[in-house]
Amino acid sequence: MRTLLFISILSIFGSITIPQNSVYYCDSPGGKRYHQSKECSGLQKCTHTIRETTNEKAIKIGLTQCQLEKEI
Repeated sequence: MRTLLFISILSIFGSITIPQNSVYYCDSPGGKRYHQSKECSGLQKCTHTIRETTNEKAIKIGLTQCQLEKEI
């Protein structure tokens, strides 16, 4: 019964998009990592533009997660 109600609500309001968490990266030629926070110490060294994107897009462009944040 609840499932039917949920499906009915979805059909009324259309599709629901799930927000993705933002990640940040230094847009420099040598940039290899993305960061969960703009305050990450790894990003503080960036002398180029800090860009915001989704985790999925960061991986697609070849970035890997910051090692400093994996330890936390």
